[in-house]
Amino acid sequence: MDAVQDMGMSTVSYPAPLENEKRFTASLETLVPVRAKRLTFEQVTKVEKVTTVSFEGDPYHEYLQCSEDRRETWLFKTVISLSRTVFLYEHVRQKTGWTLDEGDALICYSDPAKPASRAYKIVNAAVQRLALFVLSKEQTKRFKESQDKLGAAVKELLEEHGEDMFSIDLLACTPAKQGRGYGTILGRFVTAEADSRALKTYVVSSNVNANTVFYNNLGFFTAKTIVLGDKNPKWRKPPVRLDVPPPQLKVSTTICRFPFRAIIDLITDAAQDSADRDSDMVSRSSLLGRTHGMHVAAVETLVPAQPKKLAFEHLSKTGEVTTAVLETDPLNKYLVFTEDRRTGWFHRVVPDFIRDLYMSEFVRQKTAWTLDEGDAFVCYGFSLFSSDPAKAPSRWFTFVQPIVARLQPYFQSPEQNKRLKEIQTKLRPAMREVMQTHKEMFCIEHVACTPEKQGHGYGTTLCKLVTAEADLRSLETYLVSGNVEANTRFYNNLGFFAVKTIVLGDDNPTWKNAPIKVDIMVREVPPADSEKAAIRDD
Repeated sequence: MDAVQDMGMSTVSYPAPLENEKRFTASLETLVPVRAKRLTFEQVTKVEKVTTVSFEGDPYHEYLQCSEDRRETWLFKTVISLSRTVFLYEHVRQKTGWTLDEGDALICYSDPAKPASRAYKIVNAAVQRLALFVLSKEQTKRFKESQDKLGAAVKELLEEHGEDMFSIDLLACTPAKQGRGYGTILGRFVTAEADSRALKTYVVSSNVNANTVFYNNLGFFTAKTIVLGDKNPKWRKPPVRLDVPPPQLKVSTTICRFPFRAIIDLITDAAQDSADRDSDMVSRSSLLGRTHGMHVAAVETLVPAQPKKLAFEHLSKTGEVTTAVLETDPLNKYLVFTEDRRTGWFHRVVPDFIRDLYMSEFVRQKTAWTLDEGDAFVCYGFSLFSSDPAKAPSRWFTFVQPIVARLQPYFQSPEQNKRLKEIQTKLRPAMREVMQTHKEMFCIEHVACTPEKQGHGYGTTLCKLVTAEADLRSLETYLVSGNVEANTRFYNNLGFFAVKTIVLGDDNPTWKNAPIKVDIMVREVPPADSEKAAIRDD
């Protein structure tokens, strides 16, 4: 996306205004849910299925259950389902479960002030004894390994942090609705209540690579780590890493408890650090106490439901956000951070001027949205290779932009110009090839969010504004992703998939790092029926 700006290619056209912008803006409130409900007995069957689907592919789940001698019998599956159901019923009774969209996303947590009921202990123990008869020898061995290592870790953790801690026992979301901020909202329910009582919160991580960033954004950081399978000759995959123990280990230490509790990603310490970052939310929580209203008030501050059109007064903030985001962007590093780059005051100011020049045109065209007054924003346009007379570029922009494009090489070092030319010569032909198949398209040119608010659903909300408008006009949408490793899953969840890939730096001796992959990603227009269903589901 940023490559497009550097190439001086953003001169073309932009989308026509919506025919009914009020209706469109009103629909934004459905993009990210802001109301949650207590988990009920009626929802247990559905959320049990959601849990099963959500944790398919989880490395810890795979290690414990997918042994070569496993028994895929009806009884085995029934016992697993029964174990989860008993667990969920107890959280319904304790009122320590929340859901969004009637069970499509859920969270269950343990409150130190609410010990497990006697009935639950008895039934849970019986179910777990029954499980011993359906497990194979290798599964039993792996469960025992997990129990021993996690038991030692949890004991050590509680000695260090105290036994009065909240724990997130289960956090799951149906795959079709992942990436919309549901997990963030539900996670904040638990941490807000814990913070109001000055208690720490911890959670277990068994899928560290996938979810560490998500939990870091909620204030969780690894306290302890254990490894499973490192000394098991029958496990031929990399060892499974777990960050901290299952929350209710003190309640039940039998072998079969662990795999059926939907263990989540990451652990840790949240209370004071989270309070410092979210003082407004915590202050509300302290005043309201442990009430349903506290949770709703806190949640409403997490994901704004009313985006605004980007305005000129936001440009200073968006410039700061862009700078912060690009510091870790691999494509930006390749294009800008050369050994011969010029770092004087003038050469720092010029890129900022060029950036603001382009951003001001998005403001004038009303083709940019923002959340939290510039903390997150998206800019979009019509296809770079088509024109839309309803949104023709302004005269001053069409006059100034070619001049800036011609002068840009004089502001850059020889190596920067060489790399800029490389991306131009590779990306432009690739784009033309894509356009031969996909013709007219919307284009997401920039999307960014301040690092402190990443993982809260802001990017999803903003990108949906663009795709919703494109869908209204039956147009596809494309973007150029220069941070493939970090962003592919995010864009896939929005319906974007790579149709063309170019590689930069593969034959550049001055570039010492791995070659940079740049994806051209396209989102097709959904069929009419599925589009209506998607709007209804959102």
